[in-house]
Amino acid sequence: YNINNNEDKQPLDLSRYVAGVYHTNPATQYECVKKFRECLSKPNKPPIKQVIDSGVVPRFVQLAQDHNHPNLQYESLWALLNIASGPAEAVAYSIRNNAHICAMSLLKSSQF
Repeated sequence: YNINNNEDKQPLDLSRYVAGVYHTNPATQYECVKKFRECLSKPNKPPIKQVIDSGVVPRFVQLAQDHNHPNLQYESLWALLNIASGPAEAVAYSIRNNAHICAMSLLKSSQF
């Protein structure tokens, strides 16, 4: 299944990527967070609700704080910002999961 193709209006099967986000291997985490970020970067109707419903937002917040893996931090933060760019419910959910604090902290660092 191609995560970038949602033309058929069928729900995306994100379960494979959800599992990868929780994997212990940082390379697997990175690839799966990147898939989510790419999906959330679609210009028309990104599946923000589906991603929130998959339960990965708190994990993105955790991964965005992993200073040992800056590329993973970057992708996680980008995904979180894409979620927060959605409707008011998505913004509120992001705030409840402290994504805004994570983003501000990373923006203060010299890495970003």
